[in-house]
This record gives sequence, C-alpha cells and structure tokens, in this order.
Amino acid sequence: LFLLTVVYIGGATCAAWGWSLSTPWWVGGSLLLTGGMWWSLGGRAATQGGGLLVIFAFANVQLWHVLHPQFPADHLRQLALPQKVTIEGWLFRAPEHAPHRGRLYVEALRVWEKGNWRPATGRMLVTVRTLSDSWHYGDVLRLTLNLRQPRNFHTPGSFDYAGYLARQDIFLSTFLWDDINIQQVGTEGSALWVRVERVRHTISEFFTAHLETKTAAVLQALIIGDERFITKDLWETFSRTGVAHVLSISGLHISLVAATAYGFWWWVIGRSPYLLLRFTAPALASLFAVPPVVLYASISGGNVATWRSVLMVLTYLLATLIERQSDAYRSLAFAALLISGLWPGAFLDVSFQLSFVSVLSLFLATQRFISWWEKRQAPGPGPRSLHERLLRWGGIYLVISGGVLVGTLPLTAAYFNQVALISLFANAVIV
Repeated sequence: LFLLTVVYIGGATCAAWGWSLSTPWWVGGSLLLTGGMWWSLGGRAATQGGGLLVIFAFANVQLWHVLHPQFPADHLRQLALPQKVTIEGWLFRAPEHAPHRGRLYVEALRVWEKGNWRPATGRMLVTVRTLSDSWHYGDVLRLTLNLRQPRNFHTPGSFDYAGYLARQDIFLSTFLWDDINIQQVGTEGSALWVRVERVRHTISEFFTAHLETKTAAVLQALIIGDERFITKDLWETFSRTGVAHVLSISGLHISLVAATAYGFWWWVIGRSPYLLLRFTAPALASLFAVPPVVLYASISGGNVATWRSVLMVLTYLLATLIERQSDAYRSLAFAALLISGLWPGAFLDVSFQLSFVSVLSLFLATQRFISWWEKRQAPGPGPRSLHERLLRWGGIYLVISGGVLVGTLPLTAAYFNQVALISLFANAVIV
C-alpha cells in the first residue's frame, strides 16, 4: 500500500507539473524500462514493475484530464471570454459566507443567447462582496454577470487558484458587488440534501437568537462549518496560537464524533449478553459509528476537506471491523490512496497535506515514546501508581503535540509564513 500510494501520487504530481504521459517519449521510456527489468531481473519483477508503471500512468492521465479537460460544445468555456452573459443555474453546493465576502457555487442549466434560452453546462464560482442569507442549496438562480476564466497571479510561489478550482470541476468565475439583481426561478438537486441544509439553517438561527455574538460565531464555525461571523481579530487570535484548525470542520471534529459514537455503542453492546455472544463488540461498535459520522459531516456543510476527513476515519473504522486496527500506517496509506483516486489532485491541497503529515507524525511520535516508556518501567504485572499514570498521560500528550508541531512545521511555515510554538500548550486548553 505504501508503494502503491507513492507511485500513484508520483504520477499525479507529474501531471500537476505539466508532464503528460501521453507523449511518445514517456510511452517509449516506459516500454524500454519494462523490457530492461525483464532482461535483468526476470519476468516476475518485470510484471510488478509494469503494473506500477500502469498505476503511475493512470494517475497521471486521470489528473491531466481534470486539469486540461475537453469541453463539450454547450459548455460555457466555449464562449469568447470574458463576456457579459445572462444564465440560469442551480446551487450545487451550499453558499459559503465569510466576514467580507460570500461564494455561490453555480452549475449552469441555460444561457440567454441571440434572444433565446439554450441549454448550457459548466460550473462556476460566483464571489459576492455582500451576500445575503437568501440563497440555499438547490435554488435555481438567474444571474447577469461578466464571466471569465479563473486565473493565477504569476508571482513565484503564489497559490495555484486556477488549479484548485479545476480539481473541483470549476472552470469559470466571476465577481459581483451584491446579490440584489439575482433572481430565484426554481429548485433542483437532492430533496434529502435540501432537508439537511434546512437543519443547518435552524441550528445557525438557534445560536444567533440565544447566544452572545462572539460565542454564537465560534459555535457556528465549530459545529456547522459557518465561518461568516468570525471576525478578523478573532481569526488572527486563533491563528497566532496555532489552534485555527478547530474553526474549520476537519479530522478533529469528525474523530470526536466517531469516538463518541463508538464509545456509546460499545457501552450499549456491553450490556447485552445476546450481542456479546454473537458478535465482536469492537466490530459492531465500528459499524454502528458510521451513520453518526456521515450525518455530522452532512450537517457541517459537507465540503471536500470534511469528506476527506470522513474517509480517513471510516478507513480506521473499517480496519477495526476486520480486526486490523493495529495496522495504523497501512490504514493511513490506504486512506491517502482512496482519497487521491476519488478526488484527483487532492494531495495538492494544504488541508490534505496537513492532515496526513500530522497523523503520520502523531503515529511516529507516540510509537517511539511508548516503546521508550515501557523499557524504563520496572517489570511486573502489578498496577501502576497514580503518579506513574499521570506522568505517562502527560508525556504522551506532550509527545503527540510536539510531534505534530515538528512534523507540520515546514508546511505551516511555507503556506502561512508563521509557526506557533505556543500551540504546544494552547491545544491542551482549546481542544
């Protein structure tokens, strides 16, 4: 699994760098390499090497087609852009609200052209400077906007904004100062997802009505992923102390829900002789923990980063289900391979990198500490004293926090230009 994951991500990385395996040079080189392995190492090694090359090529071609698609004739990218157009499209994702802007994710249905409506396709990101609460998932909107292609700044090291949107199948963007002239003309989408969005809206209104402004803002971000009321000062305070991750629905939140559900079902199963005699308690608790995790991910907004965290947690629950929970590193590799296959180019997102590097650092640090701790303990089966248990708990916490801090330090320094050393202690309080 480690080798497959590295090979797969390596092939996709080449596509992200602009190297396509469809060129004759790559094809010829792959054939020569396979032939050389057959000649020098034998048929088995050549077969394995050829299989890895196929996986490498598949990942490369998969991401290449995501970043450089062939647009159909009715796609809005076939227009001469930039261009002012009137379109009708539906919100395929819930609107995102932030303190100084909002985002509408619109999938085109029709475009007004030469005095008539004609069918159209294409997803677009509509950034609105002042966005009201009028819009919800599934709304069909009529908008007049200046449509253009997403573009990057060409400063070395700057964020690949166009590539980030392309990995979400978004190849059009626009900006509006407000949403006054947007009209709702119908509804589309899943009825189930519409009900989920209504639940989110109800929770948000409850917090706003019953809690102090800052408290409501934090809880809305923590529980339903709505960050619109987080002020700039509050966000900077969380960032400077290295705990901004709690304000974005991520692996921390999903893991807490999974652990709570798992513990609850373990407690229920442990009180049923019938279940204990017929099933394995950890496996059954893992199975029953899946619906709460999926439900929470849906209510919390269900963005791509959240669903990636869900897949990581579900991979571990699956490992518990098949009694392979001790294979933590293999579970991590399998989750990375699965996510990279479902969302080509996901490994390029900072949230993916931080998630996997932090979990890997956590595993490594904890494993080393526990091994060292067990060697220094006096042999014997007797119970440990309270002092020893507290020392072990405190040591594990410091090792986990320190390991994650050191492991993610290069990424946080590169992406955010800061390293919060105080996070070693701030996480103990905030989390």
